[in-house]
Amino acid sequence: MTPISTSRARGLRAGRLAALLALAPLLPAQEGAPALEVTATGRTDGHATLAWTPAGEETDRLEFELQASSTPDFEASARCYVGPDRASFRSGLPAGLHHFRVRQRPAGEAAEEAGPWGPWSAPATVEIRPYPLRTAWTLFAVGALLVASILGFLVVANLRLRRERLHGKEVHA
Repeated sequence: MTPISTSRARGLRAGRLAALLALAPLLPAQEGAPALEVTATGRTDGHATLAWTPAGEETDRLEFELQASSTPDFEASARCYVGPDRASFRSGLPAGLHHFRVRQRPAGEAAEEAGPWGPWSAPATVEIRPYPLRTAWTLFAVGALLVASILGFLVVANLRLRRERLHGKEVHA
């Protein structure tokens, strides 16, 4: 058995992940489920915008439930939104894969008057990548250089001001 280098193993995992993300929109949604779209994936800023299109002809007065999970099977899931909006902005997402799905129901004047929930949409996956360590060190170095430049300017300006005051006293004495 030939050992695989770490970088090659990462490349293989990234390739499989890319294939999974490419196939996710092709997974069939159940009949009557809204269509869910993600407008940001592979980001490093920890946010994504999710938008959905209602299923069926009656699109007025609908209520939607958005669910998030860290696993593709939604075993450990959490409700992140319930209401009439057709989009959600998710921020503060940690690095990793995040899975979302949405379903709809007819809205009522009160919660008990609402209709039954319909089927879940096909899941959408969002990948949040961590900032590369190289980028973090570069930003740190630029910041340190900027602080050092400002401090250097202040020290030189202070020394010049002291010299001018010292020479000004000698001239007037």
